[in-house]
Amino acid sequence: MRLRCAVLALVLLTLQGCSKSSDQTTSSTTSAETTSAPNATPLAHAQKQAGDPCSLLTTAEVSSALHAKITKAQRSDETHCVYSPASGGINTLTLEASWKDADTAFAGSKAGNSMIGGGSKAPKIGDDSFYGAMGQLLYARKGDAYVVIDMRGVTADTKTVGPQLARIAVSRL
Repeated sequence: MRLRCAVLALVLLTLQGCSKSSDQTTSSTTSAETTSAPNATPLAHAQKQAGDPCSLLTTAEVSSALHAKITKAQRSDETHCVYSPASGGINTLTLEASWKDADTAFAGSKAGNSMIGGGSKAPKIGDDSFYGAMGQLLYARKGDAYVVIDMRGVTADTKTVGPQLARIAVSRL
């Protein structure tokens, strides 16, 4: 029983970390960490420093997937990039990315989702992928790196948006 409680607590903390709102930006965010050019090319993003979650998707790619005008990509912390329309609100998508510890993150997330019945099979993306949070989060990994496409703030079909964006992001890890 204690083990289940400990695992559940770990999963809830993990999911809470994935649900940080776009309002929680750090004061150390600089203009170099913010991408607002909607037509930035993937090549420009690939040339950015490894470790920047906003380097994995362009605002144009997110706009295309959501069928909505996304004008801002802003890093909210070391692992999260929030893509949103100028007005904020609906159609805000969050990308979580880490270049290490995929085994630990995936084990905890899979355990938590299985305990609450919130996980499901996803299309094969990278080395492993699955849906969590009732299909609102798509986890995909490549080696020891992983991405999570958080679609809880979007109105588009998550079964289409998630795989489309995850494939692009994983290819740039």
